[in-house]
Amino acid sequence: MPCIKDSQVENTYSLQQSKRETMEKPSEIPETHHLDALVNRIEQKHHAFTRSQIDLLENLFVQIRDNIPDQLKQTFLALRNDLIPHLMKEENILFPYITALTQDLGHPPPSCFGSIANPIRMMKLEHDRVKALLDNMRNMTADYRAEAGSGRADLYTALKALDEDLVEHMHQEDDVLFPQALAMESSACHPHPR
Repeated sequence: MPCIKDSQVENTYSLQQSKRETMEKPSEIPETHHLDALVNRIEQKHHAFTRSQIDLLENLFVQIRDNIPDQLKQTFLALRNDLIPHLMKEENILFPYITALTQDLGHPPPSCFGSIANPIRMMKLEHDRVKALLDNMRNMTADYRAEAGSGRADLYTALKALDEDLVEHMHQEDDVLFPQALAMESSACHPHPR
């Protein structure tokens, strides 16, 4: 496995600081934001960050493998194994449908899943599992606080950055994107009489 470069760890610290600054501001995405733009933002910001952070974390786990509780590594692997196919389902099935729906409200696109409520229900169930795994990691790491001299500081910083981004990512989907997409599909399938 390749070694982690100082620049990768510095990028994690920069992303962590940027995340803190962003969290202190009101959400950048008002609820009336166009759904296709929100989908693009989720993919370009959160999905890209999740994938790069998973790669960084895999390398960190390898580098300090002798100094990591096995339960923490197994929980991270379960998180990774849940997230990668989850992101692919969103990017290849759900998000293209939402984008197509925004293009022509009068003619909802055909789907292999019936109502959009079906994949959204599945995504929310998967989010619940991710939240449980994150809770487990927070508990195992005392909220990502490494003991002095343990050699885990970089790992815990990277885990915390992933955790914080996933929380925001799931909020954007569960509380903004999904409800608006459900309402849009309902409106397209059952237009109000004029």
